[in-house]
Amino acid sequence: MSKTIIAVRGVSNAGKTTSIKRACELVKIEYPSAKVTQHPGNVDIFVEVEINRHIIVFYSRGDRPDQVRDIFQRIERLNWNVLVCATRSKGETVDIVEGAGFDHLIWIYKSRWTPDDETMARGIIDYITGCLDVPTMVA
Repeated sequence: MSKTIIAVRGVSNAGKTTSIKRACELVKIEYPSAKVTQHPGNVDIFVEVEINRHIIVFYSRGDRPDQVRDIFQRIERLNWNVLVCATRSKGETVDIVEGAGFDHLIWIYKSRWTPDDETMARGIIDYITGCLDVPTMVA
């Protein structure tokens, strides 16, 4: 199975982490039989969700370069298929994600004004289901 990064991209305090957290909540609701592992650490979110042997990692610790680099160190040992993470809109954090060398990279832009966190979270889920080819359980 290939590895896909879904990078939520935007300026500081645009709501990227809030959207990632909401997407994780919605995945847990839509796939109630999923195995969920909450990883410890000084992070906003680090949750691993397994659906039909596919592993999705939701991770956000911030969007500074050192924080984005930390993502790849922390998930290295996990056998993941999709990573949902946050980056700034340009610069070093974007370069780090683009240089990570995984199979697919999907950029989703989050501004302070649009879309709202719920809409953004549902868009993230649409990308996840498309990457994994798993049906949505709840409408």
